[in-house]
Amino acid sequence: MTAPARHHVPWTHHRRPVVLALHEQDGLLCAEQGGRLTPVYHFAPLHLAHQCGQCVPFAAQWPEHLKPFVYRYDPLPAQEGLIFPAHLAGRFGTQSRQGSGLRPWDQLLYQGWPLYLPSPDLSAPPGHGLGLFEPVSTDLPALAQRRGHPTCGP
Repeated sequence: MTAPARHHVPWTHHRRPVVLALHEQDGLLCAEQGGRLTPVYHFAPLHLAHQCGQCVPFAAQWPEHLKPFVYRYDPLPAQEGLIFPAHLAGRFGTQSRQGSGLRPWDQLLYQGWPLYLPSPDLSAPPGHGLGLFEPVSTDLPALAQRRGHPTCGP
């Protein structure tokens, strides 16, 4: 009996996204990329995980059969010179993703929520999440942090 062949998963490109600025559009947080605005997403189950005292590991530590769901979104890089909407600037932070595997860059946070961009091959309409990710509303409540539990997220 031979082992099943491994299939190449097209959305595991893991290139660091390039973002010029963040904007608010119709109450949603959007990233400016290549002259267009792309909605920014958050991993919705993270709130419940924190309430239950759990830490959601980075995607590289997820079981293989679940990785395709989280690899459809790339962590939004925390980068020097990124422009924020002035009225929202105090709501941003960063987290290190060292040890995260394929996507090791520092990640931008909004109200404590790790931020994500859809991978270029994601086929959802702009502003509509697939699976466990939802668009970031600018009035998103802060993610409740529990002492000793990092933000993490896929």
